[in-house]
Amino acid sequence: MTAVPLPQGITGIKDTPKLSEYLINLFSHEGYLLRTPGTKAEVVSSEVGCRANATWYVDSKPYFVIGSKLQRLEVGGTLTDLGTIAGSADCVFSLGQVNLVIIVKGGNGYTYNDDTGLVQITDPDFIPSNSVDFINGRHVFIPSDGEPAFYSEVDQAGNINPLNFFDAEELPDLNKFTINISNQLYIGGGQAFEIFRPTTNVLTPFLKRDNARIDVGYIGGGIRYLGTFAFIGNTRDQGYSINIMQSGQAPAISNSAINELLNTEYTSGQLKDANAFSFQWKGAQVIGWNIAPYTIAYIGGNWIYFDSSLDALTTGPWNGKYVTFAYNRYYVGHRTTGQIGSLTDTPGEYGAQVEYELCTFVRSTKNSYFSLRALEADLLTGQDDTTIGLSLGRDGVANDDFTYRNLLATGNYNHRIRWGGGLGTYESFCQIRMRGTGNVKLSMEALEADL
Repeated sequence: MTAVPLPQGITGIKDTPKLSEYLINLFSHEGYLLRTPGTKAEVVSSEVGCRANATWYVDSKPYFVIGSKLQRLEVGGTLTDLGTIAGSADCVFSLGQVNLVIIVKGGNGYTYNDDTGLVQITDPDFIPSNSVDFINGRHVFIPSDGEPAFYSEVDQAGNINPLNFFDAEELPDLNKFTINISNQLYIGGGQAFEIFRPTTNVLTPFLKRDNARIDVGYIGGGIRYLGTFAFIGNTRDQGYSINIMQSGQAPAISNSAINELLNTEYTSGQLKDANAFSFQWKGAQVIGWNIAPYTIAYIGGNWIYFDSSLDALTTGPWNGKYVTFAYNRYYVGHRTTGQIGSLTDTPGEYGAQVEYELCTFVRSTKNSYFSLRALEADLLTGQDDTTIGLSLGRDGVANDDFTYRNLLATGNYNHRIRWGGGLGTYESFCQIRMRGTGNVKLSMEALEADL
């Protein structure tokens, strides 16, 4: 038997289909392929469509904007309505020491604490914004029109002094995003990021760091990641990529396959509206971007698809929208319903099945032929009476129908899944696709071919 390397993630571009590999609802971890987390039902809101969520460290409780309501999930699993949030656009939270700030992208701003409740920001110097974050007692806002940033008074989230405006100024690009990393304020524009450090001067509380410009523009989907942040960006006169901020630079972490996806399947407006999520799973950090019709995630240095469909042949988006950690679990909103779930080790979503799929290949020297007599998968069996399917292809484009094998009833753990009887003769290349459903764990250790 010849070992077939298990795919690590999404690779290959459209012009080279014979180099294509991918994972859907599977990820590579310490030499195994494992299923991505499922979603367990926790509570259902009276509203529909998650617009944002965050856990406020002041009370360690998760807050959600679902439909038109700000709601808090209590320890006992009930939702408390805290007030009305206007509009339908996604929102952004800023976690202050005294106030929780919520902005509707391009719309109203609000403050919340237990004493005053939810209050709309009515200060005449407040401008509808797309981004906000908290640093040194102030909330810093980025106006939706890209004009100079502005900030609140200390511990007074709704109080904006007309002089509390500042700009990066070095490049004539519009401001789009801000984030506080290690008590430094990053402001991203269409061409570059500038970095500001806080000062003790009440007249100029933020001072731009000299020679600290990073020449990568911000498009959308900024998300905290391992002590820094990742985002969809672009370098001047180049295409879109996914980048991670580092000291003095922001290199791309997206590979050629992801770059092709970003640059051929989406408009800049769609990428701008991407919503990002982050969580830890099986000891690995996961970051992802929900940009219908796909959801892509980065884990362990590789890219995979998250998908909520039952047909992995037609990849679709994940229903999860925004993820936050509270009460010792990860809570996730829903794109279109009022469901709030938690990530779970049991695959599936709210009890329903979703499909997983892997794609890899066997290759020999060019213009040579080989016979594939059998294929064996070493994976965890005996969990449920469900199936896994195999489909083979000769060109990386068209494949045969799936042939299914049973994963064996509970208790039958020491068996390999085998497709035999002669699987055909191939010229130089055979594509292998495997897929299945069932709300069972999958732990695939090896794939071997009898050539």
